[in-house]
Amino acid sequence: MLRESQVREKLLDALQERSSLEDFDEWLSAARYNMHLDSSVATQELVGQVSLALYEYFEGHLSERGLREDLARLASQIVAYYRAGPESGFASGTAARSQQAVVLVPA
Repeated sequence: MLRESQVREKLLDALQERSSLEDFDEWLSAARYNMHLDSSVATQELVGQVSLALYEYFEGHLSERGLREDLARLASQIVAYYRAGPESGFASGTAARSQQAVVLVPA
């Protein structure tokens, strides 16, 4: 299981140049395998946003400075998820939970 704290720790290592962006990208690519099975929604969201920023950088659509700014913003955000409203059923009989997110960014 991949935890949000692990991602943030490795992300901070890359931002503080204790590891390279390439090493971080390789670690994240391996670590996120099957994370949809057992990692929290917050972890999945963070990994998705970080992966997108890394992809844009490695494809040449984002400068290193832009990447570092995006990653620093993501590393400092706190996201809280909560359930909103009653569970609703679909025609197949499965239940869906509505989740909302609140993003807190330090001033």
